[in-house]
Amino acid sequence: ELSSIKTLLYKYPLTYSSPFKGWMDNGKFQSMNWWTSYNKLKHDRISHSEKSTLDVAVNALSALHQVITVLPSFFDSLLRHGLLKYGGWGLDYMKSQIYENDNDRVTVLVESQMFATPLGEKAFPEDVNKISPHYFGGSDKLKRFMGREF
Repeated sequence: ELSSIKTLLYKYPLTYSSPFKGWMDNGKFQSMNWWTSYNKLKHDRISHSEKSTLDVAVNALSALHQVITVLPSFFDSLLRHGLLKYGGWGLDYMKSQIYENDNDRVTVLVESQMFATPLGEKAFPEDVNKISPHYFGGSDKLKRFMGREF
């Protein structure tokens, strides 16, 4: 499911990052340019220094944000550090629902300084300008960036 996740970059103009888009094609994993560049830099940064671009860095961080968002083992840490925006949902109800495969009732927002990734029932719409902050965990930051509450 990582290949379908859209993460909002908190910068203007608002854009999505989908670092895993195209990762799975016809049942086969495809290499992603940012991942290939990251690995080349990791193993020999001097000879591959031309690959150290802002795009590679943002995609790598966005991918990490998405992985942390979907793995249940990070849930308590996200909650403890205030990175999980769950709006009006009661904590116990939200915890019981959010990582269920058939979740069709709850949406929360995992939000860092740079990124916002929804988890649960709703995904971000295709058009970034049509995000309705009300449906994504009641995040004050998302409301400020969108310039509206609904």
